[in-house]
Amino acid sequence: MSGHPPLGVLLLYLGGPDGEAAVRPFLRNLFADREIIRFPGGALGQWLLARLVSARRAPLTAARYREMGGYPLLPNTLQQARGLERELERRLPDRSVLVRPAFRYWHPFAGEALAELAGAGVQELVAVTLYPQFSATTTGSSLTDLQRALADRPPPASLRVVDRFSAAPRYRQLLLARIVEALDRWPASARDEVLVLFTAHSVPLSFLERGDPYQREIEDLQRWLVAHLPARGVSAVPPQLAYQSRSGPVRWLGPELLTVARERIAAGQREILLVPLSFVSDHLETLHELDIEVKQELVTAGATRVERIRAFNDDPEFIALLADLVLTADEDGAELASLARDG
Repeated sequence: MSGHPPLGVLLLYLGGPDGEAAVRPFLRNLFADREIIRFPGGALGQWLLARLVSARRAPLTAARYREMGGYPLLPNTLQQARGLERELERRLPDRSVLVRPAFRYWHPFAGEALAELAGAGVQELVAVTLYPQFSATTTGSSLTDLQRALADRPPPASLRVVDRFSAAPRYRQLLLARIVEALDRWPASARDEVLVLFTAHSVPLSFLERGDPYQREIEDLQRWLVAHLPARGVSAVPPQLAYQSRSGPVRWLGPELLTVARERIAAGQREILLVPLSFVSDHLETLHELDIEVKQELVTAGATRVERIRAFNDDPEFIALLADLVLTADEDGAELASLARDG
């Protein structure tokens, strides 16, 4: 390595609990975030309601983690970080690279990751969100949190931000390959009857009404994938897009996943491939919500087979995409506050 200071990379994500004792405080931090949902009573009222809601939900959430066999998001993200370090050092043989997760609602928090990078002498920093699409509820909240953490310490000499990558050609080709790979698990004679059901995490409609680009970016990605699927000759059944993971008494972006799936089963499509568009790692929403809850509901409704595409996790092709994003990121530190607000 040369005398260059190390390159630092933050992988921004919501994060998740790392054990049963962390479930309740993780949920409390999540529901206290006024970037996602605004409970009445201002910041104090929000915090008090977050404590109440998290106390009620923690036992059920912990039971879901036990049923799916553990707490995978932190290990998965650490594997992504290690893989990205190796890939970047391969491409930058004269630089050392440090990649660290920076989670929004549980350790390691952005401030903790920044302190570690600063202690290692990092002056050039790239923040990469692991949300493919921009939303104020995810990317915006993480960038606001990063902005607060940076305000508590000397700023890096250089800060570059990757705030989305849903339109990146390599990402789209990777998703398309995952769909084709999954459909190839069906016999060729049955492949044309498979319903490709795209799914994405829902968001409150109030954000979309204020101009949040999330829905547009999801639908643009879905249209691209649909346009390229027929060329692969994989399915003659019209695909459909739906949304999952609603929570709380607000209006959510739809249509809702289970409602759509049941309607399509009733219409005769009983072979279903679930294609998440907004997740890059396995976690509660894939391993429990989709693989256990949704699958059980759809089989009960009459589905004969329900599959899901593999998550990227630390797949070398996905790591290569992250490296592309780091190396081509524009220097945009002055616009961090604007990005956090509205993308």
